[in-house]
Amino acid sequence: MIAAYQRISRADGDLGKDGKDKSNSIENQKELIQRYISHKESLQNLPVMDFVDDGYTGSNFDRPGFQKMMDGVRSGEIDTIIVKDLSRFGRDYIGVGEYMEQIFPLLGVRLISINDNYDSSNYNGTTLGIRQAIIEFRPRLVVIDPIQAYLGSDSDLQIAGRARKLMRRLGMWAAGYDCAIVLIGHLNKKEGSKGLYRSLGSIDVVAAARSVLQVERDTENPDIRIVHQIKNSLAPTAEDIHFSISAEKGFQWMECRPQLIEKQQQDIELRFDSEQQKAVYWIKHFLEKGDMSANEIYCRLDNEGISKRVARMVKTEMGIHCYQKKRKWYWSVQPEEGVMNGPQV
Repeated sequence: MIAAYQRISRADGDLGKDGKDKSNSIENQKELIQRYISHKESLQNLPVMDFVDDGYTGSNFDRPGFQKMMDGVRSGEIDTIIVKDLSRFGRDYIGVGEYMEQIFPLLGVRLISINDNYDSSNYNGTTLGIRQAIIEFRPRLVVIDPIQAYLGSDSDLQIAGRARKLMRRLGMWAAGYDCAIVLIGHLNKKEGSKGLYRSLGSIDVVAAARSVLQVERDTENPDIRIVHQIKNSLAPTAEDIHFSISAEKGFQWMECRPQLIEKQQQDIELRFDSEQQKAVYWIKHFLEKGDMSANEIYCRLDNEGISKRVARMVKTEMGIHCYQKKRKWYWSVQPEEGVMNGPQV
């Protein structure tokens, strides 16, 4: 059975300042889900049940409609959940990520978020919860500690192809939303091997990173840690940094000397490692000042040598919303901008 879940709350700002935003109304959400099901052959003949929380905040999951739906999930009656977008499911993005990446895969539940172009049967438990949190909160720094705890089933660090896919996706989000992403991993026990090969998982994770720092205990003093820079693609390798951790003094930096780095010239020619990376840069650049029509973006990207296929793939990975206005489709990097009520553009 399909659960069509709809939620709205004035407290969350779902209705806008004037309380008249029809795009988020229960009626609109229901219509959007029905239209989506009618266009998906695999869903057309399945029974559908509506679950509604009208006037309940998404900051927690203590909602009668949501809990009734989860009762159906736990009983095995419901195996597919469809929402307009992930903010309808919830605004606690740590909790949403837990449902997406742990609870629903364990229970065999398919989650579809229409406006986010997300279908768990395609992504199979990836790191989309991280992306959604980046879009919502727009942080300057994202620390994922440890990286293994936030991986979905398709992001196994032991498999080179999946590790590269994970790093490519994280790189797109970092570039597209102006944030730095720091991954915390743990060293394996091969102390005699080179530092680059001591991280858990595929070497492709380290290879894709711009900078890699390794923290080790000082063999002569157990209270002192040493930070080695074992890789730096952006500047010359820096000197080791020491810090101490003790019961008496807590955390203290030691021998920390700032290094002056000459400012790079602003007119350096742009270089990209791949067409996807190039597309991320230009899409971000085009949408910096506001939404833009899909046709205009495709035209501009084509002038930069970027195919429509790559543009669509990057749009999906970046979580860009598309909506229709006066018979034109637009792209937006703003969360929940408009309603996608037709084919993807």
